[in-house]
Amino acid sequence: MEKIEDNQKQEINCKIENLKKSPVFAMSLGSHELFHSNFWQWLINHNTEYSKVFFSEISDVSSVIREQKNRDLTIWTKDKKAYVIENKLKSMPCEAQLEIYQADLGQQFTKGCLAGITDLHSKSSDWKYLSYKDIGNRIIEKAGTYEKNEFEKNLIIEYGNTIIALYDILTNFTQKFSNKLIANSDIPEKIKEIRLDDIVKKLNGDMFAQYLQPIKEKLETLIKGESATKVVVQSWYSNKSSVIDVRFIKNDKDLKDKNDKAPNRIVIGIEIQGGQYRILAERKTKTINKKDKSYCEKVFEEFKKAEWFYNYKGEKVILGKPTSLSNEFNRYEQKSGNESDYHCVYQYWNIEEWSFEYLASQILQDMEKAAKIITKIS
Repeated sequence: MEKIEDNQKQEINCKIENLKKSPVFAMSLGSHELFHSNFWQWLINHNTEYSKVFFSEISDVSSVIREQKNRDLTIWTKDKKAYVIENKLKSMPCEAQLEIYQADLGQQFTKGCLAGITDLHSKSSDWKYLSYKDIGNRIIEKAGTYEKNEFEKNLIIEYGNTIIALYDILTNFTQKFSNKLIANSDIPEKIKEIRLDDIVKKLNGDMFAQYLQPIKEKLETLIKGESATKVVVQSWYSNKSSVIDVRFIKNDKDLKDKNDKAPNRIVIGIEIQGGQYRILAERKTKTINKKDKSYCEKVFEEFKKAEWFYNYKGEKVILGKPTSLSNEFNRYEQKSGNESDYHCVYQYWNIEEWSFEYLASQILQDMEKAAKIITKIS
């Protein structure tokens, strides 16, 4: 077993060294997803046979368009059929987004392709997953058949080999962390050297957000009948780390600020980022006086009274867990004097147990408490 793991490690390290030497990979580092989508567009414009890499049944291609109504790639045929490619190298597909794309195209929508590293499934059978590895292999096969110019042939084959290596490296690493969140200390220097650590962390965060979907369903039952309240589970990437966010949002036209009658939004939930497990609360309301520092203090005191926040006086421990929190709470807010202003406060402790199972259990426990609070606060 150890010998197999050593061989796999050697193979991956070899692929990393090859990527470091690849001019194609170097060009892709500016913006991974944009680069690959642009290259696919060039390939199909160069020879429409490359459209069959993504859709084997396609024929009579007339054009391929980037970012048409936010779709990564839209391939149009002469009989006005639309085939859509969504490049999901760094993220999971959003079902609502896919539905919008289909609705916008109407009967012209024929088929969709979700290109990525992890197995991307859509609820709709109109979308299929295609791995970067399969894309690379198919491109190499097409290049061997159709390319006569040696320079272009070699360039295209190198591109195919590059994304196969990219897939192998990222898959090898993300599979090792398929059941736990990745800490910064978990990422090898070799991954950082080829600047793939951001993708690794983003994919891992998305995997955890997917893991939390059953919990989202449980939480939705807790607010059944609360028409103004919804559950959101999401992940994104910010400040060189993934962010996992689970929250209740109460957002209703009847919620008004007592001072200025502006529409109000209340948020309560959990946020995980950079090794911190955060309990947060937020109110969104128009700021009357941008110099007034009391907005966040009011939010904190309101939710502390509701027993969401803890009585913390700098002891460096919350609920027996270590924290580096200096003040009673941290904040981030926007105070521009318009109705999009928000005032968010949070406390946190440092994560010591990184497994999906443990963190999901903690989130469920805390969000059950949050459900009782959000139904009472207005």
